[in-house]
Amino acid sequence: MTSTRGECPLSGGHWEEIGFQGNDPSTDLRGGGMLSLLQMLFLLDTYAEVAGQLFALSRHHEFHFPLCCVLINLSVQTLGSLRQGRLTTLCNKEKDVLAAMNKLYAVMAVRLVAEWKAKRGVVAFPIVLKQVVDEAMGMPLRAVAESEAALALSRGCDTGEMGDQDFTDLSDK
Repeated sequence: MTSTRGECPLSGGHWEEIGFQGNDPSTDLRGGGMLSLLQMLFLLDTYAEVAGQLFALSRHHEFHFPLCCVLINLSVQTLGSLRQGRLTTLCNKEKDVLAAMNKLYAVMAVRLVAEWKAKRGVVAFPIVLKQVVDEAMGMPLRAVAESEAALALSRGCDTGEMGDQDFTDLSDK
């Protein structure tokens, strides 16, 4: 996100720069575990434009927010919905649990960009975040359907190309 190349120390101020609360990301990652890290990488790899927009919004001089902590929160919310059975239909539609979770995660990221751009300075960030999460978790299939075009555009393809994408492969291509 910061275009920094080379070795990345396990601790340091560079972690705060991308939205962790301190200089050791492991303390924040405890909340969402490996899933949250994998979903952050998924967003960067698959929806780089959305990730870039979120990063830019998170660093606004007046209306900033801790990006990585927010993304961890989205992962935790997605996992909670899965455990509550709210993602069963989406998982069946995608024929893959992680693909369904990643799609809903990306939908929340896209919606967060749009909502925060529209409401920053008018409504506090936690309220916008809660609204985005509540809407996506309440009706996941509807949220995905409504955001399908935005997701396709952020990947550089039309909506017809979205159907058979594998959202679980995080390896280098």
